[in-house]
Amino acid sequence: MEPERLFFTISYKVQKSLNQRLVVEGVGEVSIKRRRAQKNTSLRISKSGDIVVGTNFSTPLHSIRKFVLQNKDWLNEVKTKNGIHEQIEIFDEQILCPGVKFKLEWAETPAGILEFKYRKGSGVIRIIADQIPEDSISLPGEDRKRLEKCVIKAVREKAKEYLPKRLGQISEMMGVEYLDCTVRDSSTRWGSCSSKNSINLSLWLMLVPAELIDYVLVHELVHVKFKHHQTKFWDEVARFQPAYKELRAKLKKYSSQVWW
Repeated sequence: MEPERLFFTISYKVQKSLNQRLVVEGVGEVSIKRRRAQKNTSLRISKSGDIVVGTNFSTPLHSIRKFVLQNKDWLNEVKTKNGIHEQIEIFDEQILCPGVKFKLEWAETPAGILEFKYRKGSGVIRIIADQIPEDSISLPGEDRKRLEKCVIKAVREKAKEYLPKRLGQISEMMGVEYLDCTVRDSSTRWGSCSSKNSINLSLWLMLVPAELIDYVLVHELVHVKFKHHQTKFWDEVARFQPAYKELRAKLKKYSSQVWW
């Protein structure tokens, strides 16, 4: 007599992602985001300054640690460039972008805490402190993050005034029609053009030279006709921006994250 066979079913859910933390000597804490669908290992710094490694489930921790250490110089360079979590010195009457400036003021504040204020339409970001040394003030990373809220309000206001108007002028010159224009607090792209020809622009364009703003606007307007970056696209860009390669290289030196 054969032994009785036992049949059963196992039900399970495949895990698609996993978040971990890893401390790397000489670098600090690293956030690891594992995704089952990710093939390669990537490294980036988030807007808040966190170091983030993207990888798959099979990459061992020792390989991630080695990967981060190999890119240590790059991490320091990016952090310095973007001013992440680092002290910044601001001068009285310092110009942030066309139409926006900082103003240092003295006043009694609760518990000596710095105050940051921006009134719509004023174009002035006020920094209020108990005591201001000479004509400048140094802000640590924590205060800089609080100031960022006022900076975004001020720059967004000016960006909405200038960028759509300038886009309209250039589109008329190019003979290109687009659907509409939206200004956003984008930290990953200077601009984009949708399949329906809606153009999105980063408010942080206001902090780069005017010639680079125009390059981005031309770039996105050419996307109305060509939804790719193949030869025909760049040939069209060159018609209106003959020095686009030089401008493109200059733009890469800037970051669309907060770098003021």
